Amino acid sequence: MTLSFSIFSIFQFTFSDTLNTRERSFYDQDFDLSKNNILLLGSSHVGQVNATHVNTSILHEFPNSYVYNLAEASNHPSKRISTINEILELNPSVVVYGIAYRDFAEKKSFDKDTIFPDPEKMLHDAASSIFSDVKFDFFDNPKLVTLNTIRSFMKTSISDDSSTFFKENTPFFPYNDLENNNITNNSKIEKDHDKSSIKIKINLINNHEINSLEEMIKIFQQNNVSVILFVTPHHEYYTNLIPDSEKTSFNFILNELSQKYNLKVYSLENKYSTLNIWSSANHVAHNPNSMIYSEDISKMILNGFD
Repeated sequence: MTLSFSIFSIFQFTFSDTLNTRERSFYDQDFDLSKNNILLLGSSHVGQVNATHVNTSILHEFPNSYVYNLAEASNHPSKRISTINEILELNPSVVVYGIAYRDFAEKKSFDKDTIFPDPEKMLHDAASSIFSDVKFDFFDNPKLVTLNTIRSFMKTSISDDSSTFFKENTPFFPYNDLENNNITNNSKIEKDHDKSSIKIKINLINNHEINSLEEMIKIFQQNNVSVILFVTPHHEYYTNLIPDSEKTSFNFILNELSQKYNLKVYSLENKYSTLNIWSSANHVAHNPNSMIYSEDISKMILNGFD
């Protein structure tokens, strides 16, 4: 385990600046601030939205608009707020923020019913104490972070014809022809997502993610940026495994934000739950046959201009 952690840490610390460099390169551009720049924010759930299709759809009504999908894998409100000043420099007219259960959930629960020490907790605590200034977000989703690290390494060190690529209007979310575009059949989705794979617990008191999202909403509105919230789509196998208590907490948060800040909140949570458009239980495939997702995002934006 020590060797594995050491190798993983070397990868993380060696290539952790890749995304930051990409972000800096993007934000340092000279943007056309006369346009109605529209930003899609969120995690990989939002990354699957086809920004080109959305942009084409809204140009019929608002020809001076341009859509950027700034989704990032494993993103949370507490991460996103760290770049809010850069986001505001794009002078956005509308921000569309996709939210899922995982965005408000406790990052890691080590409350296991056992009298024995938890090696995972011990490793997390030890690493955090040694590297006090480093955020160990890879403990939240080691598989996803490892894949993204490898993708970044492949992209920067092999060639431009790698299967992993970035789009100009989706600069932070890597696409892979072999992964994002594939539609997974229901039997595999069900097999890959049993009850033990989904652990959601939302704390309504002193929740850093809720506070970060609310702070962003306030800042956006103070800068005359319209904010639209939407619940990202999930397959029925995923939502069926979420406890009712957590669904209640999640909806309570969104209702409070909607009323407090006069926000439009849309829910796509169950809209496509039985359709054959999924790459995984919580990701709509980035596929021509899954364009219904991007079309609905277009409708939200058009409604936001009303």
